[in-house]
Amino acid sequence: MYTNHTHSQEKYYGPREPDQRRLPPNSKRNWEVSEMHEAHHEIARLKALGYKNVDIAEMLDISGTMVSMVINSPVVSEKIDQLVAARDAEAVDILTEIRNKAPKALKILGDIVDGDLNGVKPSIHLQAKEANNILDRAGYGAVKQVRQMGLVAHLTAEDIDQIKQRAIMNGLKSGDIIDISED
Repeated sequence: MYTNHTHSQEKYYGPREPDQRRLPPNSKRNWEVSEMHEAHHEIARLKALGYKNVDIAEMLDISGTMVSMVINSPVVSEKIDQLVAARDAEAVDILTEIRNKAPKALKILGDIVDGDLNGVKPSIHLQAKEANNILDRAGYGAVKQVRQMGLVAHLTAEDIDQIKQRAIMNGLKSGDIIDISED
């Protein structure tokens, strides 16, 4: 004979309450940080420095879920905002100082390139180095990296001769003399 255990339990223990240890379906646990500990401060510091959650988890040897929960808690989120604001304020102060010193720095670099640094003749090596630095900052620096476009060309001897002839014709039109003789 089948008996309803729930009914018999109610007979002796009263109506049974839902199990409070389990979450209702489609609900999330709430693991909010109410007080920051050393690990939470480190997570906040790394996040304020711009690290990704995955990188923070790897650096601190904790789970990405833990990092996410800590960062999303109001206490830590507020701390991150404070750290970022302090960092930004410091960056503005440094930028202001750099802008104030830039004209003087540019004059010194110009004096080096011109070869007159308060009566001292800078070496040609230093002059060339600073001239290159100025050109580089002005956007006229040497190409540092050429990206490969995935283009491969197979040229025949006839193709190369045609390219040489076009180069000669373009050189003659512009008045430049091009020497493509083979040694």
